[in-house]
Amino acid sequence: MDIDPTVSTIREESDEAEAVNILKVLPVDCIAKVLSLTTPADACRSSLVSTSFKLVAESNAVWDCFVPPESDYLFNNSSSSSSSSSLPISSKKELFLYLCHHPLLIHDGKLQ
Repeated sequence: MDIDPTVSTIREESDEAEAVNILKVLPVDCIAKVLSLTTPADACRSSLVSTSFKLVAESNAVWDCFVPPESDYLFNNSSSSSSSSSLPISSKKELFLYLCHHPLLIHDGKLQ
C-alpha cells in the first residue's frame, strides 16, 4: 500500500495552523509567565514565534524575572529621570543587557 505524501503534508500544515490558533487565544499573562520561567536567550528566541509573542517577550513582566530585585532603583531612576547622568534604559530588557556588560556591586560589594 502506497501512502500519498501530500496527505501527510496536509496533516502537518493543519497541525501547525491549529497550534498557531491555540497560541492566539492564550492570555498575555500566561505567555509572560511561561517566558519568565525560561532563560533570557529563550525569551529572545520566542519573539520570533509571532508578533504577539514578540510584544510579550520584550515586556517588563518577562524581563523583571531576569534582573536582580536590587536593580529596581536603577530602572526607576533611569526611566523617570532626564538628567545626563541617568542610564540609557527604557525597559527591563535594556536594563538586563546593560547589567550584562556593566556589572554592579551590590550587598556592600559582596555580590556582583
